[in-house]
Amino acid sequence: MSNAKPVDFYGHHSIDLKRLVYRRLALALRDAPETREAALASAIAELNGPGEELRKFKFSLPEYLRRMLTPEEQARFSDGVAARRAQSKRLRMVLPRVADEFSLDADFLDSALDLTHGPDVPMGGRFFTIGSCFARNITQFLVARGCDARTYELAEDLNSPISNAFLFDMLRAGPEARVGSMGDWLRRMFPEIGEDDLGRVVAHKLEGLDTLASEIAQADCVIMTLGNVVDFFRQDADAARPLRENTLPKFVAMSVADDLGPNANAASRLKRQGAVLRLATHSETCQAIEACVAGIRSLTAAPIVITLSPVPVDSVIGVASESRSAIEVDCVSKGRLRSALDEITPTLHSAYGPMHYYPSFEIVRWVGPMLAIPAFGQDDAATRHVSTPVLTAVCGLFLDRFVKWAPAQAKPATGATAAGGR
Repeated sequence: MSNAKPVDFYGHHSIDLKRLVYRRLALALRDAPETREAALASAIAELNGPGEELRKFKFSLPEYLRRMLTPEEQARFSDGVAARRAQSKRLRMVLPRVADEFSLDADFLDSALDLTHGPDVPMGGRFFTIGSCFARNITQFLVARGCDARTYELAEDLNSPISNAFLFDMLRAGPEARVGSMGDWLRRMFPEIGEDDLGRVVAHKLEGLDTLASEIAQADCVIMTLGNVVDFFRQDADAARPLRENTLPKFVAMSVADDLGPNANAASRLKRQGAVLRLATHSETCQAIEACVAGIRSLTAAPIVITLSPVPVDSVIGVASESRSAIEVDCVSKGRLRSALDEITPTLHSAYGPMHYYPSFEIVRWVGPMLAIPAFGQDDAATRHVSTPVLTAVCGLFLDRFVKWAPAQAKPATGATAAGGR
């Protein structure tokens, strides 16, 4: 089959298709530069003409044409399609038709995504992020732009709303109950630990929880990043029981600080307690997200922004799932998180006040594949590190849409490089 003729899946399409207008302009600029003014005028006229297909355009100049047109010609194009571009922003319920138009420009992202319902955080207000190292990158970007921002970082594989719900549940308990619960779990999972070490570790972990509660209480905006739905559940989990009674506290056994030795044996310790590593069901995911929001809301009335981390799971070894590859399990995990959040959002609004969703996941995973650069790994070839230009666009757009700037205060530039990472 090595000599088989390639299949031309789209050879039957005509070069005259509306969505190829930008490519026809590029060919004209390359092959007949003496007619570039007429070619540009013709393209603008076509984009302003009749045709149902044009309703699915965003009228955003492709990057390859930006490199071919002078600044004056780019301005002429922008002015020529300004009315159609403004009109297209009102039609976000249709997938943008032209792949060439996709870019990280705020103007395109604003036309393709719903960014109209974010909070208005005053400049000078404090942001607090909780979640994976993707949440850390948001904090790092905000700090670099002069904002007061702090983070409570969780390892990506620890950042499930199920585990975080357990954390918030413990956080809401009284001090005495917290000490007892933490000590009990540590004794069960680490029977070899002495009482002196036990007291030290309990104090250290509870100090971290106290810091988390204090930071949330002082925040003017809390950003919670959802990571995945892979977690440890009791083998005898019963949907009729509260989520807390069906799960084991992964955050106790697995620690960023490595309080009790390598995290590599944390899974086996949890399994000895009767746990099975699996994906949360849709219902369990809904319960977990609500528990996290309830925990945050018990500490602050500040706006809550929820994002979905685009970073894929690292490994699914040991996960009970019909899918056997990390890529497939990650797809199920992210899809379950996004659909659960969509379903439960009206309940969250009703019970806890307005929740705001910021589509960082959609920018990286849905806009990213249409770009000329890789969405992941451009900086260091790491498949779990969002490329710097993409990460910068995600964070810059958040800053531009969700921070309220004083009239006399100029906005800092949002195009500078942010730290790449997960």
